[in-house]
Amino acid sequence: MVNPLLFNMFTGMNVALLNQGIEKITRRAYARLVLIYKIYISQEFSGAMLSS
Repeated sequence: MVNPLLFNMFTGMNVALLNQGIEKITRRAYARLVLIYKIYISQEFSGAMLSS
């Protein structure tokens, strides 16, 4: 027989770790997107400046 309290603690811990991992990956992906966006905008902006 598995102790329900122990089981709940264990699964809760795993879910917390999983959520933390997802959050970290999401944050990293978001930061990369922002970086790409900034580079794209700056290139577009300098391109517009040069052509005008």
